[in-house]
Amino acid sequence: MLTKKILLFFIIITFNITAALFGNEKIGDRMEPETETKFINEIQAKDIIGNSGIIDGYFVEKNKSYELHLEYNMKKKYIKMILYKLTKKEVIFDVERKDDLITYNTLSGLFPAMRIQYLLNDISFMLEKDTNSLKLYTTKDDQYAGIDDQNFLYKFDDGYLVKKSKGIYTAKYFIDSGLIKRIELCTFKNKAVIVPEYFAK
Repeated sequence: MLTKKILLFFIIITFNITAALFGNEKIGDRMEPETETKFINEIQAKDIIGNSGIIDGYFVEKNKSYELHLEYNMKKKYIKMILYKLTKKEVIFDVERKDDLITYNTLSGLFPAMRIQYLLNDISFMLEKDTNSLKLYTTKDDQYAGIDDQNFLYKFDDGYLVKKSKGIYTAKYFIDSGLIKRIELCTFKNKAVIVPEYFAK
């Protein structure tokens, strides 16, 4: 437990330093159709999060750490999120959102309902991807970026999604050996880090 606390503290410090560095990517030329199709197939094959699944791990926000359980099916517009106190395994909130309807199974004063609504919007932004409508471009660092029909900007490294952004909304995905080690969220209402320990599709 002590090692995990040290790791989470380090992540908090790192996030505070790097959160301001998420500028807009400068993209270059549009890919040729055959090359674009090849890369889109690679991107979809290397989609770690997928359209549905389960994520267990840690949620770090405002220098505080919590245990996280997240279930999602983005095609059905469904998210279930449970947040626990790190030490006592006590439920802070247990919520489900289907379409725009939110059900509060458990709610404590630590996270007011409105704050949870904003958080669910940010989690949805982090999870949703429209790779079918992507238009792919090269970037100045020899990687490639994509823009979907809603003008979300995606950046990829070796076929893995490493960044999604639009305006002041940014999600960064830190990949190592084909696994997501952490996700940094920087949005209008939240700056948070998710540290996954378990993924299931």
